[in-house]
Amino acid sequence: MRKLGVIYRKQGDRYVPGIVIPAFIHNGTYFLVGLRVYQDGMVDDWGLGAVMPLDKFKREARRGWIATRAPEGAQIVLSGGVPFSCTVTNVWSWIEIEDFLAEIDDELRALNDQPTTSDKCRAAYDAYQTNPSETTKEDLRAAYFAVPKHLRHYLMGDMDTKDSKIREVLDYWE
Repeated sequence: MRKLGVIYRKQGDRYVPGIVIPAFIHNGTYFLVGLRVYQDGMVDDWGLGAVMPLDKFKREARRGWIATRAPEGAQIVLSGGVPFSCTVTNVWSWIEIEDFLAEIDDELRALNDQPTTSDKCRAAYDAYQTNPSETTKEDLRAAYFAVPKHLRHYLMGDMDTKDSKIREVLDYWE
């Protein structure tokens, strides 16, 4: 996952753990921020004094308020300690908004000690290895395509072979 760190939000007398994921807020210009996602499914509003539920955040993201990339020639403003802005050229980005939202769902699963889509995919691969059948192969296919696309290459934990073992079983070569 691409998380930047673990954080906490005070909720009454307890602290709710969360993670920080980089994203752009698209509000005329593109503001690069550390998006704070908490174990209880709340997402912060970048220091404006409130948090929003995940479903509202997803609606806003799909409307274009959150972006995973800035287009060629866009102005980017880095938020935080030292104000800084620049204009981007030679843009290279591969994360689609739906994959980004799926990644957030996975991070919430991890924060709540539940299996992520990657965990489920590895389990489906193991099941296929134990019992290679059309059923276990289709289970593996469904599990593989549930993993956000930008996270699939590292499912097997081997930077050299990436996800080739799974793709070989599925006869899938993108």
